[in-house]
Amino acid sequence: MYTSLHNHTDYSNLRLIDSINTVPKLIDRAFELGLKGVAITDHESVSGHIKAINHYKKNYKDKDFKLILGNEIYLTRNNLTADNHQKGERFYHFLLLAKNKKGHKQLRQLSSRAWSRSYMKNLMRVPVFWDDLEEIVGKDPGNIVATTACLGGLPGTFFLNGEYEKIQPVLEASKNLFGKDNFFIEIQPSNQTEQISFNKYMIDNY
Repeated sequence: MYTSLHNHTDYSNLRLIDSINTVPKLIDRAFELGLKGVAITDHESVSGHIKAINHYKKNYKDKDFKLILGNEIYLTRNNLTADNHQKGERFYHFLLLAKNKKGHKQLRQLSSRAWSRSYMKNLMRVPVFWDDLEEIVGKDPGNIVATTACLGGLPGTFFLNGEYEKIQPVLEASKNLFGKDNFFIEIQPSNQTEQISFNKYMIDNY
């Protein structure tokens, strides 16, 4: 049975217009489709989690259906600020899923740091540094599952740029940080040519 792990709701609209899903309707639709579970992974936002928990407890607590709480963070170079922001700065997508209460606390800590250093540059920027992941997740690993996310993630970007040699080091660093059982390459079903090519490349090589 299938569990959908990468989903956005209207809480992703805090910074940009991204999704028309409401939290309750996303959960309801996942259950109606017969999924085993659904994750809430908004763009650098954990704001919808309380609503998701309340709706889940009210309607699905005793069902064979799981709610997963996550966050799609924006991973940047360390120490990025409004003052040293350069044209073309990359904000790589990276998906994090809490396995337990400790994992959710780590999600909240990471999100709080990102918003505390946020700045406006075309839109609100909310950077998470690799140093943050090492400090918060690295000191107590095993509580968060991470995935490479969409083509906007590090491996996807390197693939699209033809920088194939840069993919392996990212995968190794992520596996070392989160643990080999808690880090996965995200293969998305898509009719998009670039996504299909990326999927095939990652399956063939990793």
